[in-house]
Formats: sequence, structure tokens, C-alpha cells
Amino acid sequence: MDISTLSEILSDGITISQLYDLVREEERSVPLDKKVERLLYDLMLSTNYKGHKYLKDSIIMLVNNEADSESFARYVYPVLGQKYGVNRQSIEKNMRFAIMKIYEQNTEENLLRLLGKPALCSPRPTNAKFVSICAAKLRLER
Repeated sequence: MDISTLSEILSDGITISQLYDLVREEERSVPLDKKVERLLYDLMLSTNYKGHKYLKDSIIMLVNNEADSESFARYVYPVLGQKYGVNRQSIEKNMRFAIMKIYEQNTEENLLRLLGKPALCSPRPTNAKFVSICAAKLRLER
């Protein structure tokens, strides 16, 4: 929604709740992969890290209920390994490094704002826990 559209809507006498509904509808139309990319971008995770694509794909899998946090290691790592032609240990290590970078580069306030209270694990969550936190946040936004 651009500024001219917003000006037209407001001049038509639309209520705040109707405007809120329009914004929510537009937010729902954003594809899931773009929402995940935006979340990782907001968390300051560079696409240069191999773990970025692994985190993105695993978050999408959990949001789409293809896997759950209990079967994370048994399901997600083999699927990603087959997709990218790498072994399970490489995926796990690169995801762990990417999550470490997220926690080094973000303040507690930023993590709280973007992911909520569960993200304030000390020192940082496991791969499965972090992906579950991100997936839960995105599910709530749907």
C-alpha cells in the first residue's frame, strides 16, 4: 500500500478498524518465504552465511507443519542434506554458527521485539528451539 492509496482511503472516510483490516489482508498476501527472509534480515543475519538458507528452509518446514521440534534432527537435517548435497553435521554446524551471530549482533530488546520472550534464552537456544521460536512467531502472524 503506497502513500497515494492511503490518502485516497483516508479521504473516503474509512475507519481505523477498516484500515487495520486492509493492512492485515495485505500482510497475509506476502508469501511465507518472503516473511522468513524479512525476519532473518531484521535479525541482522547476512545471506553470506550458509546457515541462512538452512534456517530459512527449516523455519518454512515447521510453519507448514512438515516437521515439529521433537523430530527436528530426524527429519529436517536429512531433508536439507539431500536438498543441498551436504551432510547433517555441516547443516547443524552452519545453523548453530548463524544463530550465534544473531545473538551476538542483536540486543535483548531487539530479540524480544522480533521473537518474543522465548528468544531470551541464555546464552542462546539450540537450533531446534530457535527455529521453533521463529516458526511460532510466523504462525501467529498468519
